[in-house]
Amino acid sequence: MMLRKMNACVAAALLLVGGAAQAQAREEGLTNGVLVKLRAEPAVKALSNAEHARTLSAAVNKTLSVRNGPAPDMRLVHGDGSVSDEALAQALQDAPGVEVAAPNRFNDLYALPNDPYFQEYQWYLKADDYAAIRAQGAWDITTGAPSVPVAVIDSGVRLDHPDLAPNLLPGYDFVSYEITLNGQLYLNFSLDDDGPDPDPTDPGDYRPRCISLTQRTSSTWHGTKVSGLIAAAGNNAQGIAGVSWTGRIVPVRVSGGCGISRSGAWDSDVIGGIRWAAGFSVDGVPDNPNPVRVINASLGSSSGCHGLYSLLMNELSAKGVMLVAATGNEATAVGAPANCPGVIAVAAVTAEGQKADYSNYGAQVLISAPGGSCNEAGECKRIISTTNLGETTPAGSGYNLAGRGTSFAAPLVSGAIALMLSANPTLTPDAVKTILQETARPFPKNPLLPLCTSAQSGVRAECNCTTSTCGAGILDVEAAVRRAKGRAAPPPAPEPAPQPEPQPAPQPEPQPEPQPEPEQGGGGGGAADWLALFALLGLAAGKRRLRKE
Repeated sequence: MMLRKMNACVAAALLLVGGAAQAQAREEGLTNGVLVKLRAEPAVKALSNAEHARTLSAAVNKTLSVRNGPAPDMRLVHGDGSVSDEALAQALQDAPGVEVAAPNRFNDLYALPNDPYFQEYQWYLKADDYAAIRAQGAWDITTGAPSVPVAVIDSGVRLDHPDLAPNLLPGYDFVSYEITLNGQLYLNFSLDDDGPDPDPTDPGDYRPRCISLTQRTSSTWHGTKVSGLIAAAGNNAQGIAGVSWTGRIVPVRVSGGCGISRSGAWDSDVIGGIRWAAGFSVDGVPDNPNPVRVINASLGSSSGCHGLYSLLMNELSAKGVMLVAATGNEATAVGAPANCPGVIAVAAVTAEGQKADYSNYGAQVLISAPGGSCNEAGECKRIISTTNLGETTPAGSGYNLAGRGTSFAAPLVSGAIALMLSANPTLTPDAVKTILQETARPFPKNPLLPLCTSAQSGVRAECNCTTSTCGAGILDVEAAVRRAKGRAAPPPAPEPAPQPEPQPAPQPEPQPEPQPEPEQGGGGGGAADWLALFALLGLAAGKRRLRKE
């Protein structure tokens, strides 16, 4: 009798909130079922998926299907399409045997449209600009270690890229072939004509065969770009050098996109990929032979941190694994999973050290790093990385000259952590975070710009960072690695002279930037001088030519 009353109340609540929740789901983004964390009770654990389906269906008075989720005690539940996943999750939260229920949300890849102009190469690794991360100085201590790989949770990677191939470890593809979206079955969401498998190759995320009216006309090669920033092979007389350029990458493909208007990943695949990368068992997938301590996620959604991500972070923390996540590119509050407790959330700053106009920001940010930017005069300092030259399907390997977004700030921090662990493998996650914060350079102030205060959605403008909006400061890799190794700190970078107040004195004429000196020795792509670098990047051969996007 009590159970019937509870079921009736839950069903009534479901009907009342259904319309509002459907509207909210349209505002916040796409969902693909509900992820459920089961209670740790023997009677609940003993139930089969069919029995869970009957129990949960009775609880919410809806016909539900249940299949295994990304953890042994998680299930992915789909409704009959009569109510939104948001409403279904709310109703399932009170269902018997359920500890946490949350919509299986869609996570966008954090990359902005590329500009076709090229001005700088790897300025962000040096010390010429205030916001450059000074990785070059850290390479005197370590250039990374094969024993400290970084997992890249993304769109996969081009395994044939010559600047990545030497540093790639076996990965996995978690993207399902089919999804059920609002009661409709979509085939080939994976875009590679199959489901989960041991091949994390990025097939390209354009959509020639999708049901959606909106189709992507070109591929992003997002995971290849992110991977290059972390661990593109260095000192090999070609291309670029990653931050940890003798380290390794474990590519984990979680992003598909057919049948919807943009590329990205469902929470179920993201959580499964993260758990697998960290060394946890995932149903139906062989264990990762190279568990990692650092995971990069340059993706996310605009929602808050739900309980499933909080539980995931508890698992990672107990295992000593760090999740580095981009904050997002909507110039608003930090998105999930970057806004979850324990995540190393990374915002993007300009070369001069102000918050980039697109970067999300807020109190959850741990640290900032350069993400590429352009000023009002159209002068740009972008982020260069590895890519594929195919417009839609794979072609030759090359380099993306025009990266901009928090997607490119986060992997700089992931690479820095890999260097820190290479210098001192005994560091705990808390020690790593403390070192990153204590060695970060302070944010410079431009008197012509306002302070970054509370995030306002859609207001794309640069502002002066504070420690409550952009984290502890700007990443300084050399200082962090020296602290990790126990060496003396490098001399501080000089803070740029503030621009004069606009009133009453007129603004001085801007001074031209100094031309960079030729690189002398050092690591990776910096081993060649600038003339050789220009010649290298300008080769006409199809597999080495530059791509201007």
